[in-house]
Amino acid sequence: MNIDYVRIFEFALSQSDFSTCINLDKKKLSVNQILTFELVDDNFDFVKELIANIPSNMAVHVGSIDAVNDSFKLDDSCLYEEIEIRIEHNLVNIDYPLLINNEKDFFEFLKKCILPLEIADIATINNSLRIVISEEIEKKIQLKAHLPVLYNDNRYTDKKAIIVSGTLPDEYLESFSKNILISFFDVISERKLNEYEYLIKVGNISPLVIPEEIFFSKKEIEAIYFIVEFIFDDTNRYEDKLQILRKVLTNYFSKNSNLENISWNNISQVVKDNYSLFIDNKIDAFIEMEQQLYRQQKAISEEITKDINNKIEEISKQVLTILATIISSFILKIDDEQRLWILGLAILYSGVLLAMNKIKGFYFSSRNIESRKNKVRDSLARVVGPEKLEEFDTENNDALTKLHLIEEVQKYFLISIVVVLIVSFIIA
Repeated sequence: MNIDYVRIFEFALSQSDFSTCINLDKKKLSVNQILTFELVDDNFDFVKELIANIPSNMAVHVGSIDAVNDSFKLDDSCLYEEIEIRIEHNLVNIDYPLLINNEKDFFEFLKKCILPLEIADIATINNSLRIVISEEIEKKIQLKAHLPVLYNDNRYTDKKAIIVSGTLPDEYLESFSKNILISFFDVISERKLNEYEYLIKVGNISPLVIPEEIFFSKKEIEAIYFIVEFIFDDTNRYEDKLQILRKVLTNYFSKNSNLENISWNNISQVVKDNYSLFIDNKIDAFIEMEQQLYRQQKAISEEITKDINNKIEEISKQVLTILATIISSFILKIDDEQRLWILGLAILYSGVLLAMNKIKGFYFSSRNIESRKNKVRDSLARVVGPEKLEEFDTENNDALTKLHLIEEVQKYFLISIVVVLIVSFIIA
């Protein structure tokens, strides 16, 4: 296929009345190249051979007739008709150089075939394109997805791909500086009002207006590309970086309304400096949060230990109170009626304790502490490694299990006491 294309292009280019045009089929992500010349005696045999051996990605028209047709016959009656060779180059799998006649045609190629491409398009293409101009100059265009944020975030997939470095040759950056600038603000602004007006941050009273005539040097465009790379090459922090850029630009335009005089190199440096300060503050906040979580962890451990001791003391008092009541009813010289009164009061006391614990929840303490522990653990999981988490779980889970067991013992102890007292009351 490669040799056929080169031979066809060179032959068409050698014709005295040769002309060419090129356009983009965005739906197919293909470049359509059309070569035109007049059919004369000198090229008759070549055209006939071409029609007989036409590559699959090409078509030939003689005048308005599709020549790749079984019923068509090329003969002398076709002389002086216009020959149109249509070549389709699929950008996704093209692996040969695209041939362009001259620099002027290459510039038209960039305008018609590269500028319309969107970020989603080059994510699909993901290919390098080589262009050879007049057999002497070779240019390379990178239509590759190397900034994952732009291709994975639906907010950006329909933005123009020229915002990504490499989609335009370096020597043409100045020629398309306005297009690049428009694409830049379309990507980084919170709201687009129209093609030339943008709200960098929603809430600003005055939108940024891009003038009809504006130009930036190659160096300034490279600074814009640096900003784009700096922000969108970071999948974890691009939102933070984007907010910093918006703030920097908003502050700049609040004092300087002239877009033409902006120094993108200075803007990129300010964004980097502000991001460094932001990270420093984040680290300080992170350390403080980590220390606070460890304090909360320690407080939970201490509270579990305190609750265990309180529960043991509470059970001990309940046991002593009830046993003292029962024993005294039998040791003291009192009649049966008084003994029944004492047993009744013991039943009432135990019943009230049982009811209060039932209302509050027999496992209230352990579940309440466990809920708080889980919240602290979730926060810790974001700032410490698995070893620290395992240590946290081991320390607190064992103590919580012990507290839960003591609560269970208290529950069944109160139930047993009530049952024993009721039976004693009946027997007495």
